[in-house]
Amino acid sequence: MNRRRLPALLGTAALALALTSCGSAEAADETGLPGLIENGKLTVCNSDSNYAPMYSMENGEFVGVEPSLAEAVAGELGLEVSFTRMAFAGVIPAIQSDRCDMAMGAFFLTPERLEAMKGLPYLAANVALIFPEGESFAGPQDLAGKTVAVQRGSVQASTIEAVSADLEANGSEPITVQNYDDPVTAINAVMNGKADAAGETEVFASSFFSEERTGLDYEPTFFPTGSVTGFLYKNADLEPALTSAMDKLRTDGTLAGILEEFNLSPESISDGA
Repeated sequence: MNRRRLPALLGTAALALALTSCGSAEAADETGLPGLIENGKLTVCNSDSNYAPMYSMENGEFVGVEPSLAEAVAGELGLEVSFTRMAFAGVIPAIQSDRCDMAMGAFFLTPERLEAMKGLPYLAANVALIFPEGESFAGPQDLAGKTVAVQRGSVQASTIEAVSADLEANGSEPITVQNYDDPVTAINAVMNGKADAAGETEVFASSFFSEERTGLDYEPTFFPTGSVTGFLYKNADLEPALTSAMDKLRTDGTLAGILEEFNLSPESISDGA
């Protein structure tokens, strides 16, 4: 976990935890979170891949925007946070089967996902196109007949699959979508000539290109999604508390501080899906 932000949260957390130490049933009632999977803890299912700056393992510590933000949300609620790492493709099924209170994985809060679950938005979202330096893609039509690498099970994948279907419906060649288990491997497919381009979130691409990347270029908003990034959860009983906690983190500057800590712009903060 990213422990740098914990001291600022301990005052609120300690007070709330002191009030909820009478017993597990009472604790759930007094925190206002009767729907918790485990009393006293906010259990969070998350991807075991590295997706800096959103989440990654560094020197044995789980760090990034989302771990820090999950800790901050839990702190506002007077709870501990408990992370359970798993394959990216298994995170949404885990929240749907009530294995955790909240799911994180830099998820786009798409209408399809929000039909089955609830979302806690915090950041605007777009899909970037990453391609070899010197190449030029003016729009989706230029991807007809091309191979695009994506992370398996991601919104990047479904977004580009939808673009491919539209191209084919209009008489153009479809896009060949290559699926990989993590974004770095997908980008390496471009570097190795196995794919013509890669689709990745604007957030990840901006971080990836914050270092000099010889041989690659990108267009950060190639696929506008009209969506936002956020946490997912299922239990409606948690909605008032989670929404209130996130609103507090927006207004008191905590969310902006977390984004700045990981080189993202506070101007991208979103207050709705």
